Amino acid sequence: MIMHIIVVAASLATAAPAIAQQVAVLVVVPTPPGVPRARIEAGMKASVPEYAKLPGLVRKYYTIGTDGFGGMYLFATRAAAETWFGPAWRERVKKTYGRDASLSYFDVPLTTEGTAR
Repeated sequence: MIMHIIVVAASLATAAPAIAQQVAVLVVVPTPPGVPRARIEAGMKASVPEYAKLPGLVRKYYTIGTDGFGGMYLFATRAAAETWFGPAWRERVKKTYGRDASLSYFDVPLTTEGTAR
């Protein structure tokens, strides 16, 4: 009887599918000297259609800070985020803005919505 329970428990443990972990990515691109905020915002608006159809992207918040701009991204999986932010993306950023972007990845075990919408 004990042997049968162990075998059943082991088969149940291996049969459970893995749940994909969402990941958040914080991206900051240093603002090139002399670029006005209006130009950054116009570029952001122009990029919306591209991000709207990006595989694996759940949500993107466009951000502008004192030293840079970019976004906070929520991806369905880390693989989707790493695919997007691969070598081609990095090369495009460097060519367009003359600097490398910084990327920080964070696991997202839970999300919630607030009351303000």
